[in-house]
Amino acid sequence: MVCREPGAPLLQGFHHPSEACSRMCMECSAIMGYLEAYFYIFLSGIGSSNTLIGLTVTIGVPFEIMIQISATAIVGKIGHVNSLACGVFLLFIRALGKF
Repeated sequence: MVCREPGAPLLQGFHHPSEACSRMCMECSAIMGYLEAYFYIFLSGIGSSNTLIGLTVTIGVPFEIMIQISATAIVGKIGHVNSLACGVFLLFIRALGKF
């Protein structure tokens, strides 16, 4: 077992916590893309109509637009790293809600 030296950084290769949070957000977004694709395949497999599948996207898009519009204010109020951490947490909640 390899242990790190005391005082060594926990995340090797990242110079700032926002880099690690950005990387986590990108990876979580990619995972969510795969989950959503399989979710739509699952819905069509159990006999859902295309209208229902389209409705799941239609309901999500207005909320995403509102977040994009208010992103500057959110980052200005709580900070860059905290907003990324909140994003990762909300992606996790969204993934739990899908299943």
